[in-house]
Amino acid sequence: MDSNKKLDNEELIKQIREGNERALNPVYEANRKPFIRWAIWNYKCDDYDAADVYQKAFAIFYFNIKDGKLVTLTSKVETYLYAIGKRLFLEKQRDKHQQNLNLEDVPEVSQLDISYFDKESQTQRQLVVEGLLKKVGEACSRVLKMYYYHKFSMEAIAEEMDYKNDFVAKKKKYECLQKLKMMATGLSPDDLLST
Repeated sequence: MDSNKKLDNEELIKQIREGNERALNPVYEANRKPFIRWAIWNYKCDDYDAADVYQKAFAIFYFNIKDGKLVTLTSKVETYLYAIGKRLFLEKQRDKHQQNLNLEDVPEVSQLDISYFDKESQTQRQLVVEGLLKKVGEACSRVLKMYYYHKFSMEAIAEEMDYKNDFVAKKKKYECLQKLKMMATGLSPDDLLST
């Protein structure tokens, strides 16, 4: 069974590296709900925060493959995503306490090669994200920049964007992340509805 799982992982990595990004959609969908349940249970967050961390973890997984940093996956994709998610939640918790995160201080979750945070490739990703933010629409671009770049709270975003409350701001941020995901993977909204 493990050799079949490894073969499946190898084929997935090969397809993504060759540009078949549609291979990601079933993997994304299969792992999304279990990840969100895991995050809510382990980190006592709401479903929007859990979905937000899942988006980031999946993007890291994708870019590690595209950048050639993830060549072989010896564990399940789910395990790899959880390891990334754990690091992202540690980062969130430290940010809440106004401390700077030094990734060298974060204990290794496993022997997985989670090298998303390398500065060299981070610059390239920032350029890709900036390009996507220009295409995603003005409202989405503003919401995402306020939240991720300027660290606005949901309440502050709601006030700035003249939304009814912070729940509406969270929903808008989530929808904008979904839009970015579709753009980054080359999927249209119709593609997602047909799966």
